[in-house]
Amino acid sequence: MPERPKKKVLILTLGTGRKLPSGAPAGYMMTSYQLEETGEIVESAYVAESLVSAFRPDMIFIIGTIKSSWLEFYQYFTAGNTEKEELLFCELDPASGRDVSGEELRRATESINKILAGGLNREPFSRAVPTRAILTRYGMNNEELLENYQLLSGIKNWLEPDTDYEIAFDITHSFRSLPVYNLIILNYLSVISSANLDITHIYYGNMDAGREKGGITPILDLHDLISVMHLSSGVSEFKNTGNCRTLLEQIPETESELRKALENFDWATQVNSFDKVQKSLTELLRITEREQTDSSRYADLNHMINEVLRRKFLNLKDDREKASEVWERMSIADRRLMTAKWYLNQNRYGQAAATAYEALKSHLVPVYLKKVKAEVREEDYLNEDYLTDAIRRLSYVYTCLKRRKSSLSGMEEFFLELEGTRKKAVIVRNRFAHNLTERGSKWPGTMTSDQEKAHVSRLVRLIERLKKEIADHPDEVEHVYTKGLIMTE
Repeated sequence: MPERPKKKVLILTLGTGRKLPSGAPAGYMMTSYQLEETGEIVESAYVAESLVSAFRPDMIFIIGTIKSSWLEFYQYFTAGNTEKEELLFCELDPASGRDVSGEELRRATESINKILAGGLNREPFSRAVPTRAILTRYGMNNEELLENYQLLSGIKNWLEPDTDYEIAFDITHSFRSLPVYNLIILNYLSVISSANLDITHIYYGNMDAGREKGGITPILDLHDLISVMHLSSGVSEFKNTGNCRTLLEQIPETESELRKALENFDWATQVNSFDKVQKSLTELLRITEREQTDSSRYADLNHMINEVLRRKFLNLKDDREKASEVWERMSIADRRLMTAKWYLNQNRYGQAAATAYEALKSHLVPVYLKKVKAEVREEDYLNEDYLTDAIRRLSYVYTCLKRRKSSLSGMEEFFLELEGTRKKAVIVRNRFAHNLTERGSKWPGTMTSDQEKAHVSRLVRLIERLKKEIADHPDEVEHVYTKGLIMTE
């Protein structure tokens, strides 16, 4: 397979610059910029000069408002006669940038881009590198922010599909709060674009720091902001869907133990292997519970992952006990029930149905074995024959209760509902497990997706109630469920 083409995009921002006492624009003052501590010191009115020289982009976008210092920027980076273009810039400058219409903003953008296409020929700019302006609103309300999103989204129209783009974003000369919003939009575009966009740099010329460094203004790279945003997205994705992909992409190789534990847990839940889920969750809980010796974001990440597992998987509200210890004490039946609820909370109904079905068998089999075996061993609870018999017994009880002419007790009504719900939820389970068509279902086409979801959710709730009934009313449960069973040993 041929290697994908790679290109660089530099996104600059342009504010209004200085104003003379008369109110006339004066652009930006000359500054000594230095990219990194050992980088070349560049004397320029614009940080763009240093960034274009160092980054060497294949394409440049300049984001500003209609009141940005477009004329001064153009004059600074253009050599030769520019009187005609300067006059056009002056004609585009309205009295108020807040009141321009959408049509005026569009015409101004087109005019500026025509001028930029024929200018910006002073080093490090070149006519060989396309430079385009994007004029946005001030972002003073939600309506303007929405319009800015649409305007900035236009960047993707200039990018080629199946191409890897490295993006550097400069916020030095930005207009008030716009750089924050623009950064969020760019990050969003990097996710939804058909091209592969990787924001590798967020540059900021820190003039305040320059006053303390002998007049040398350092250009900071705030790319860490993107890392934190992606890390937050990964934690949110893990919390809401159980998917670890985004989270794993943000964890460095130096955190290899955590990465491996997450990968194991992710794979275990994807293939719904109960043994793997038990083992990987135990490992992940122990790793994330260790006392951290540093205060890095990855120490916080350990805590966040542990909190997600505590609250969303184990449903623990008491912080005094370690989640790993609670998990270790759980029975097989309770672990399966917790796993089913984890899937259900993430709208993974197929996995929830399959796991709930196994959880139901695991909760019923101790009651069943107590009646049919004189001596029950631990391994009997995992014996597939006994687990299957436990479900068959539930089906038998259901059939008997349905035939009853007399009124049913509360416990009998419960078992009737439990098996009736299981019979419907198992259709979802079988279709999920065997990739069946509707034709392969017992009741083809009679249930909507909402009804199927409701049956799976109800089954999980009924298993929770079964667990409580077994604990609180064991004799009544046994009477309804095992009546007539004969011990075989």
